[in-house]
Amino acid sequence: MSGLETDTEKGLSVSEATNRKRQFGLNILTAHKKAAWWKDLLFHFKSPFVILLLIATIISYSVGEIINASIIFAMVITSVLIDFFQERDARNAAEELKNHLIPRTNLLVPDITV
Repeated sequence: MSGLETDTEKGLSVSEATNRKRQFGLNILTAHKKAAWWKDLLFHFKSPFVILLLIATIISYSVGEIINASIIFAMVITSVLIDFFQERDARNAAEELKNHLIPRTNLLVPDITV
């Protein structure tokens, strides 16, 4: 709590809470817009390693090594698909966890006396 510069017994003053709200914004989880699935899939082809293997496929094919080119290409496609589906499943799991979060807070109001 010392890193947050607050007192665990007294909490923040109203003015400090207002300042932090102005500085950091509301304390809410933001939702990101989901990209189309095909955009996510194409994104995986931007990896330098995948690009290198696709170039190796083209070179292998151009020198007549059709079997090697086919094997490299099949491995690239398989790798990209596995990566795509694993990332999609992880994103869905994170979304499910976010839907199950119940925000809780303890509110201390030191500037108000009752």
